[in-house]
Amino acid sequence: MVIMVSIIKFRGGEINYLDSDATWHTLLTMQAYDETPISQHKFLPIVSLGGVDNKGISWGATIPDKEGNFYYTSFSPAGFVLPYLFIKVFRLPINEKSLYYFNTLLFAISAVLWAFFLKTIYKSEKWRRHIICIGVLTYIFSPELFHGMGIVYWHQSIMQVMLIAQFLTYYQYKTKNSKKGKIAFYLITLIIPYIEWTGYVANLGFALFELGSDWKFDLKRAWKNAIVIGAITAASFGLFTVHYLSVVAASDFFLALKNRFFARNIASSTLLTDVFGSYLKSFLLLWILLFFLIIWNIIKNEKIELKNKCILFVLAFPLLENVVMKEHALSYSYDRMKMVFILSYLICELVAQILVSYEKRNKAAFIIIAIVTVICCFGNLNYYRKDSKYIWDITYRETNKKISEYINQNYWNSVLTTNASVRGYLNLLFNRGIYEWGDIDSVRDIALQKGKRYAIELKTLDAPGNMYQLTGAIVYDVAVDKFIYIKLRNDGTIVELNNDVEEYNLADLTDENWTSGYSNVGNVLLFYYEEELLNNLRNGTFVSTGERQFTIQDIKYDSQWIEVTVEGDASSCKYPAYISIQ
Repeated sequence: MVIMVSIIKFRGGEINYLDSDATWHTLLTMQAYDETPISQHKFLPIVSLGGVDNKGISWGATIPDKEGNFYYTSFSPAGFVLPYLFIKVFRLPINEKSLYYFNTLLFAISAVLWAFFLKTIYKSEKWRRHIICIGVLTYIFSPELFHGMGIVYWHQSIMQVMLIAQFLTYYQYKTKNSKKGKIAFYLITLIIPYIEWTGYVANLGFALFELGSDWKFDLKRAWKNAIVIGAITAASFGLFTVHYLSVVAASDFFLALKNRFFARNIASSTLLTDVFGSYLKSFLLLWILLFFLIIWNIIKNEKIELKNKCILFVLAFPLLENVVMKEHALSYSYDRMKMVFILSYLICELVAQILVSYEKRNKAAFIIIAIVTVICCFGNLNYYRKDSKYIWDITYRETNKKISEYINQNYWNSVLTTNASVRGYLNLLFNRGIYEWGDIDSVRDIALQKGKRYAIELKTLDAPGNMYQLTGAIVYDVAVDKFIYIKLRNDGTIVELNNDVEEYNLADLTDENWTSGYSNVGNVLLFYYEEELLNNLRNGTFVSTGERQFTIQDIKYDSQWIEVTVEGDASSCKYPAYISIQ
């Protein structure tokens, strides 16, 4: 089922997508693993590519080592190492599609574990298989999981698998007094904080549950078990810290952790109402299914009875991480995936109650439930595939590649910067380090220090996920003290200009009055209306093709067109010629 859904929802090519910076960040670190000796990075989350020219370039919330490599500190190495090992084992290229395969594998494993967990919970129920079927469908067909365990990859994908494994082993340990279950639970308790911050909150929930469930019967044992969980959690943080301190300075490491925590935590300006409201979109029609089952239960049984409240507590507690780190939960939708555990489990509980209450007509009741569930699930799939807020078409990935190839071929001896943040996409596009939040003046000094001939500022248009559209570049030639302006024209061609001027085309219109935007009866140029163009024309003196200049005599315009009368025969300006205003 997961494989089928993953095939249906996959989109490639000219697209951008919500939280794409997470995917590109992961791909960058995987590429850096390939290009940097293990003795240097020790599989920490490195963001510096190989080669001396890529060292010493800071990048977001990163800290340096003595070799000039920079490392990300907000999340652990585990989320980068596992996909890297996956692509190496299966000999896949480092790209979005390979990461999609890995994410799909995690999605499938988590769905199987969720089915096994429900099977364990409802083992004594007559309608166990039917309940499991509903539970697995609601788990798989969640918009947030379509996305967060699909085209977008981050540590939370692994956490989906590990949280279910922790729930399952704890249940085995507590209900069957299983020694193997206890060992497995403690092992997972050690691992999950190392993977992602939710692990700390989940472990706290289990410790509190130990105290709450056992204190009346054996207070000493309750405290002992809670302390053991706390000690294992502390040991996990110790492993995380020791790993980093084997490469970076302690002062840098702890300062970075503190800064990231206070930037994301509950003290941030993000409203909790916005965070809670975001869950509606994350699971969409599953909320309607839940509401439908609640109403049905109230009508039939006049009450809602949750038999396994302890399980609900354990499933719900990890969600407190979204409250503690609310800014991250709102900014990155994949951080909300763990809500599916509670939602799917509640749906299963309500289904079980309905089926039990209908002794003679339970088959008919299940058919109705199944029909509504399937409608909601496939409605979610259809919504996700069509919702442009998750994935949307763009037109510039190929032209971005063309610009990067042009610059790398003609200006390889250079230093690059852009006046925006850099999160992996641009690094992999140019296959080198790029200074973020810089301009041509700042990078000129760096080029001089590094002995590079060219300083280059990449010109971009803003885009979500830092997958910017490149529009050209400013190049400073240190050797001859000269600026060169690289422009990407509308037809996809790249030109070099001596002046930083905007280029325009006449309207592509031919009729009885116009030929390719040039008047058939006079020296009049026809443009599509643009406010920026109109302002430039008003402030300009000439219209130029680069070879000839034509004096502007008059300007007329309405909401659709701009007509410009010029001096002399300006037929050389006909579409698709490029013209500038000076």
